[in-house]
Amino acid sequence: MVELTPRAAAALRQILGQRGWSQAVRVVIASSGCCDAALGLRLEPATPDDVLCQSHGLNLALARRAADLAGLVRVDLADDGEGFVITSAKPLGEWDGFGVCQVLG
Repeated sequence: MVELTPRAAAALRQILGQRGWSQAVRVVIASSGCCDAALGLRLEPATPDDVLCQSHGLNLALARRAADLAGLVRVDLADDGEGFVITSAKPLGEWDGFGVCQVLG
């Protein structure tokens, strides 16, 4: 399950509009380059194996295995408005489920 804050949803809508993307936004687990996993956002089509959900009217996709590993994922806009802060109920590494990212894709 993925939950967006209102600020994150507004920022994502703006990005999606600029990029002409109408499909789900994918939440991914990827290597952070520091030996730990990190959460991120990608503009990639959903697959049949994904967990799909909606938050603030936006469609979100998360691989079933990622959903099992992370639990509830919360996406907020960074305080400076440059990127997103993504936290998970189940920590993915030493950073206690915390990550900052830009939308890729």
